[in-house]
Amino acid sequence: MIKGDIVKEYLSRFPNTPSLTLARLIYQENTNIFLTVESARSTVRYYRGQCGEKDRACVKKQISTEPWGGLPEGLTSYDDWEPVKILGDNILVLADVHAPYHDRESLEAVLNHGDQKNIDCILFLGDFSDFYSVSAWSQDPDRVDLRGEIDQAKLILSVIVDYFKDIPIYLLAGNHEDRLNRYVQRKCPELWGMEGLTYESVMNLKAFGVEYVADKK
Repeated sequence: MIKGDIVKEYLSRFPNTPSLTLARLIYQENTNIFLTVESARSTVRYYRGQCGEKDRACVKKQISTEPWGGLPEGLTSYDDWEPVKILGDNILVLADVHAPYHDRESLEAVLNHGDQKNIDCILFLGDFSDFYSVSAWSQDPDRVDLRGEIDQAKLILSVIVDYFKDIPIYLLAGNHEDRLNRYVQRKCPELWGMEGLTYESVMNLKAFGVEYVADKK
């Protein structure tokens, strides 16, 4: 059953429930389909026609621009997203480090390249951390070590920050960073929202001077 079918079923059962409340219920009962509450909420808003003209055009399933006129609009609404200004002209962009399961040789090569090019900014495009220990997927018990994963990721970040002292560093949230949030939501929802349990907090990003770019930015 796809996301749309799930949402339409809930809408038929709870036609008057507010979108966010309904999205939370859908997420709680379908975590294998919806990665976040926001994902469920976007789909609910789409089928209720609450996403504006751009997203309502999805229902028509066609747009007029050629040659890609057959592409449907996406379900994500960006109306309440905030822009983030990246301060830099010569930016080193890294993605999918997956600490502590990174490849050291590859990471060194990228950082050396950035150093040689006199970069003035570093941008991590998500999945800097892996968070294997709190993954929803089946795990090898011998590899589960959340504290060790966090410590290794912080060590890697500290080496990078110490060397590139005078330039801004941005770390975008990826789906692996969000594993911590999803774990808390699944296992101990009573603790949801506590500052000390966020990715930014456990990684001490503010102390490192790293700007964390979270959801909706």
